[in-house]
Amino acid sequence: MTDAFNTIFEKYVDTLDNWQRLVDDIRKMHHEIWTESRIIPIIRQHRAGSRVEKQCRILPKGKQTDVDYKFEVTGIIVDMENKNGFYWKFSDFTGAHGKIFVSNSTKTELIRKEHYREIFTENVFEWTPNEEAYLLLPGQFKNNVVKFSQFEYRRDATPPHNSPSVPGKGAVNEYDIVPCLRISEWPQRVHKRTYNASDITRQVRSKMVDDEPLFVVPAGDPCSLEKEQQFRLSFSLLEVKYFEGLSAYFRKLYGLIKYIFKMNID
Repeated sequence: MTDAFNTIFEKYVDTLDNWQRLVDDIRKMHHEIWTESRIIPIIRQHRAGSRVEKQCRILPKGKQTDVDYKFEVTGIIVDMENKNGFYWKFSDFTGAHGKIFVSNSTKTELIRKEHYREIFTENVFEWTPNEEAYLLLPGQFKNNVVKFSQFEYRRDATPPHNSPSVPGKGAVNEYDIVPCLRISEWPQRVHKRTYNASDITRQVRSKMVDDEPLFVVPAGDPCSLEKEQQFRLSFSLLEVKYFEGLSAYFRKLYGLIKYIFKMNID
């Protein structure tokens, strides 16, 4: 009985996994069409599912999966080590959250530039005397990117106030748009965690760190009193790249674990 069940179960999981691979390939083609048909000045689109939900997913009955896109405002780099232009300042109690400050000269330049002035409006900045620079307000930044991109968001779906995403619904799938900014380099504290691993794992992670970009998204630490002023580091593109390299065995194992989590915990 056990052997027969295992055989049937393995075939079932293989079928689900193959189907998910096919769905993912179709969505990649959809994204190519989406990108070509929605060319937005100074916005670069990235297809990236947080928590790699499209790479390793076996859906519980009645559940649906959405498609996630990052909308990067190009031409802006957040400096992680020095106070230049746009720069980052980590929050005191978390290694994943922080604030973005903008120098006075950079703000003045942005407000004068075509397209950028539609995103970096006066109400997206707040002067901070201690920094002698402007704080970039996450909520207004997110709203301005969505408005500028003319993204068809779902007016009947209100995301959590502290969520980085804005939901929408296409002809086939629901999708989430996440406005973001690219950072200049991986923070030193992230590097320290990256290299705290075995030699093989460290080599793999090191290459990914060098090859894949890292972003910040408008989402604060939910436990912080300053959450509405904070952005969060985002590893979603790296997650996708990492899980694309999983063997079929570990990919299916991950899918099963996530299925159990969705059915019994989430």
